[in-house]
Amino acid sequence: ESDPAQAAAARKRLGIPADNVLALYVGSFAVYQGMDLLFQAIPLALKKCPNLRFAIIGGSPVQIAERQAEIAAAGFAGRVLFPGHIHPDALPHTLAAADILLSPRIAGGNTPLKLLDYLKAGGAIVACDNPANRLILDPANARLVPPTADAFADGIAALAADAPLRKQLGAAGRQLFQTTYNYGQFKRRLADAYRQLLGSS
Repeated sequence: ESDPAQAAAARKRLGIPADNVLALYVGSFAVYQGMDLLFQAIPLALKKCPNLRFAIIGGSPVQIAERQAEIAAAGFAGRVLFPGHIHPDALPHTLAAADILLSPRIAGGNTPLKLLDYLKAGGAIVACDNPANRLILDPANARLVPPTADAFADGIAALAADAPLRKQLGAAGRQLFQTTYNYGQFKRRLADAYRQLLGSS
């Protein structure tokens, strides 16, 4: 579980002013994760929202350098942070420090595991509307948008301008985690599966 004091410290380490909105992505920079879409959307969203900042967690040094160059060329170097990799023990606090959590996944049929961390953190999620994200998310707990840079930027900008909606979506996501996708539920379901399998034999 995240600790409020450590979440505040994580936000301070990132240098995010109190009146700014922080949108955060965590994960690999693989193509199927939608990184091209994300980095096309970032400048569009920043143009719409002067108080918006981004933090992109993950990527190799070479990948980070390439994306930093793109952001700098667009004129937004100071508003997009690249902390690199964060220790798993620190990740819950860093996610809790964000106002918006991003899942730009554009391909694949498996659930992005980052969504479980996002739901647990209780942040408002913006995600591409596709089967992978829909396995867990729906409009009641996330802002689902078409998989285009314009739509993703609009989704981020809409949440950046609407604190009550962010709170509503974040609370719904947190409740989904508590009732369905937590470790206790996983153990229960796994035990049920074994009981069914062993009982049938």
